[in-house]
Amino acid sequence: MKKIILAICLFFANIILAQAPKLTTPKTSTIAKNSKLTSTFTKKEITTSRASGTSNEYLVTASDIKISSAPALSDFRLWYNNGDHKVRTIGILHDQGSMNAKYSDQNGDDPFRVEAKWLNIPDATGGTITAAGSGTFNIQLPAKPANTTLVISGFSFERLAGTDNNIRTMSIKMDQDNALAQVSFIDDQREDYRSVVDPVATGILAIAPFGTIIETGLTIDGILKGMSNDKSTARPYVATIQYAYIPNSRIIANGSVSGTSRSKSAMQGQIPNWYQLAYRGFTLRFNNSDHHLLGMGIHLNGINTFPGQRGTHDAPITWQDNNMDDRIQWLVDYSSIK
Repeated sequence: MKKIILAICLFFANIILAQAPKLTTPKTSTIAKNSKLTSTFTKKEITTSRASGTSNEYLVTASDIKISSAPALSDFRLWYNNGDHKVRTIGILHDQGSMNAKYSDQNGDDPFRVEAKWLNIPDATGGTITAAGSGTFNIQLPAKPANTTLVISGFSFERLAGTDNNIRTMSIKMDQDNALAQVSFIDDQREDYRSVVDPVATGILAIAPFGTIIETGLTIDGILKGMSNDKSTARPYVATIQYAYIPNSRIIANGSVSGTSRSKSAMQGQIPNWYQLAYRGFTLRFNNSDHHLLGMGIHLNGINTFPGQRGTHDAPITWQDNNMDDRIQWLVDYSSIK
């Protein structure tokens, strides 16, 4: 009897299960044993822009790759093609993706040659500021963003139109902590070269006044004429500083090198390796008196010589008149970039 009852129960149970909705297990995707889940981050590449050419007084020319809005100035050189001269304007700027170079005496009819290189560093910021002063003076820059380094993006020095002078010292020093640029563009007038400290470190700034910022509506010649009438000052000039703040994550090392000759083997300090270099400051100086200028440049790892130029292609700097017998002193502050 029990067997009959059990059979009847199983019969009805099977009927109920047959009518119930079927339960299914969701399908899952499987990962092959050899596959890996990875997240990748591609760092934006640094590009290099180069520009060169010849002209009189100034040269605006395109670079091989468009220069970014806040590049780091790397190797450069300016050179008169017809002998040394006094100087009214000198400098290398970037201008809307192109190079704007200046090199002239008072009449601007002498041919010159220029070559320059910039590093276009992603996420760098910067700008341009122009100020007037005399001797050595400071220029206040915008506050430095956190975790960045202040470098030169471009520069120019300019005296009153129709004038020129010999050169004793040319210098741009950057104060990383206070976002200051200290400039010197001086001859021996009133021995104003004494206001320049010996170039022991570009990060050490002498006590100096602040220049007059040239705002929109003010003319360079108007400001310089007014300053020229002040007989108590050294010879006035205008300095334009283009600056860039580059992320510290792009910097391999910072260093300074100096010398009293144009020989790379005689450099002293933290000699740079063969990395891309961004220049944070420099001082170029004749130690015996002011002179005409034939050429100037910063190129610590060397640069090809220009036609007619004496010296070797691996010279770290260019700073001379027609001969190379004058005592010089120089210092360059740099960052190695990756």
